[in-house]
Parts: sequence; structure tokens; C-alpha cells
Amino acid sequence: MGGERSILEDILYIAFSILDSLAALFLMFRIFRFPFMEYIKEVIVIATIISLESYFVRVIINCPDLDPIIQAWVYVITLRYICKFSWKRAQVVSLIGYLGFMAVQLSSFLILDLLGVVVYADTQLLWGLGTHLIQITTDILCFIIGWLIYRNGFSFMPRPPHDLRVNEKISSTNWLILVLGNVVLYVTLYWILNFQSILIIPIVILTYAILLFYYRKKDRMT
Repeated sequence: MGGERSILEDILYIAFSILDSLAALFLMFRIFRFPFMEYIKEVIVIATIISLESYFVRVIINCPDLDPIIQAWVYVITLRYICKFSWKRAQVVSLIGYLGFMAVQLSSFLILDLLGVVVYADTQLLWGLGTHLIQITTDILCFIIGWLIYRNGFSFMPRPPHDLRVNEKISSTNWLILVLGNVVLYVTLYWILNFQSILIIPIVILTYAILLFYYRKKDRMT
């Protein structure tokens, strides 16, 4: 029975990880008004790769602290090589989408925690009712938000595949925004993994609002 349960837990972990990744990718694509279903094959491949990476890092080698950071870069790399984004655009899309997913996830946990449905320990577990409830709530909200914001998404970025022969120039402001977003992303991940505190949530939401404001302004200029 123990072996069977372990196999079931592994299957559940991978399945929920794929669902998480699909929700994050859906948010990424919808924010930038890319037709999600036209890239469904690529998206499924990316979600599967990220799920297997997460399983390997968290379960096989037991290094959960490394998983979110590695995962953030796997999004960039897979968008670059599977969906044919340029490096710069892959970073922008993954940053906006991944940080947005985290904001939704943290908000979901906060709401469920206030309702007394889950506890902080559920965020640290690989399996469990509370853990899966946080995941399901986050994913549903991401799909709903992604569906609602499509018409108001950004249109300044051309849909992939991008012309990789063009040498993209990144302005100092763009660099600053990318650095700011990545710093907040990694600080947030470190904080979540090492401190049982919800104080980071307003910082994530504020940073995300700044990023959205900047790219909305850029969108109107194009």
C-alpha cells in the first residue's frame, strides 16, 4: 500500500504541477494578447518540462528552495527555444506572467488562510488537501483573470515566432524594470521559503502594479 500511495502522490504532484504551469502560461499569453490555443502544443510541452523539473528538484534531490528560481528561468528558456521568443521578450513575458501568478497564489493563500481553510504549513508540503486546494484556487483564478483581461492586454509585443536575426536594443529604463521585477521575484521567493509572514504580499502586488503601469504606458506609445 505504501508503494502504491507513493506512486499516486507522485502522479498527483506532476499533474498539479502541469496545471499550475498551464495557468501561469495562460496568464502570460493572455496578458500579451497572444492566441493561447494556437500555441497549445508548445504550451503543453513547456508545462510538462516545468512539472518534471519541479518534481526532480523538489522530490528526487530534495532541494525545494531552488525550485522556484530554477522554474523562473525554465520559463524564459522554454519560451525562447520552444515558442521562438527573442531573449528579451521571453524575459518580459515570463517575468510579468510568473510574478502575476505568484501574486494570485499569495492572495489565494491569504484568503484561504483567513477563512481558516489552510495553514502556512500547507504551502511547504508537496502533497495534501490544503496544498492542492491552494493550487486549485490559484489556477482557477488565473484562468478567470486571463480570460477577463484579454481585451485589455498589451499589444506592443508581436506574437512569436520572433525574428531572431534582429538585434534588440534594451533601453536603460527597460533594464531597470527587468532588474526591479527580478529582484522582487527572487526576494519574494526567498521570503516565502524562509519566513512565515504575509508582509511580502503588498510588496509583490505593488511591484506588479508598477510593472503593469510601465508596460501599459509603453503599449500606448506604440
